[in-house]
Amino acid sequence: MGCSRAETPTPTPAPVQIRVASDAAALPLMRALTDAYAAAQPNTNFVLEWGNAPAAMEAMRLGRAQLGIVSVLPSTINQGTGNQNKPWFTDLATDSLVVIVNPQNKLNNLSTFELREIYAGSRSRWRDIDPTLTGDIDLGAREANDPTRVLFESVVMNKLAPSPNAIVLPSIDVMLNFVALQPAAIGYVPASRVFNEPRVKIIRIDDTLPSPDTLNSGSYHMPMPIYFMANSEPQDEVRKFVAWAVGPNGQAVATKLGYSPIK
Repeated sequence: MGCSRAETPTPTPAPVQIRVASDAAALPLMRALTDAYAAAQPNTNFVLEWGNAPAAMEAMRLGRAQLGIVSVLPSTINQGTGNQNKPWFTDLATDSLVVIVNPQNKLNNLSTFELREIYAGSRSRWRDIDPTLTGDIDLGAREANDPTRVLFESVVMNKLAPSPNAIVLPSIDVMLNFVALQPAAIGYVPASRVFNEPRVKIIRIDDTLPSPDTLNSGSYHMPMPIYFMANSEPQDEVRKFVAWAVGPNGQAVATKLGYSPIK
């Protein structure tokens, strides 16, 4: 009577939890990357939180998050955290900021100068831009320290204060709804949020739309880099996730969502 050799059991990998914080502009990318990685690594799960960029950085500083995904660096905003340590960061992907109007608006292009005058309040009617257009311009803007507003004012406003008539909107979704429902509205959002979005229309800026080619050449002036950030260089499982995200698999996820991959 023969005997069989018992197989050595394969140890079950210990579950891993990674805590990630995101600013709202980078949220779709964060969700897509963490979902894809968790599907490939079932023992890894993610705890996500999001808010504005200072809130994401504060979550890391306080230890609620091991890793952040942000679209603005600490040097460009007022964090208000008192944290003097220099954080670690690396490029993840590139989005771009786009100007949107209601699809009923026949306008297709604005110069940077015209856009600045609109948001400064110097041109408050659409006929100030195009004599065939009518109605007052309804300005949509984001709150202070929001990454899209930081970038918009840095690139477009040239230190001019935005018009006090601008309506400050608390989220990207509210901005999209504002422009979609107001025929005379104008606003700005990350390009990734209007990928296949028929409710609004993207306006060319200086005759240029964002694309990998126009971003790489610099002819589109509002690139919006997305970064991984941490209090210090990631280790262990967090490091593995970062390496996956900046590698071919993660970059394919970013490209599918409309982001430009890192070079």
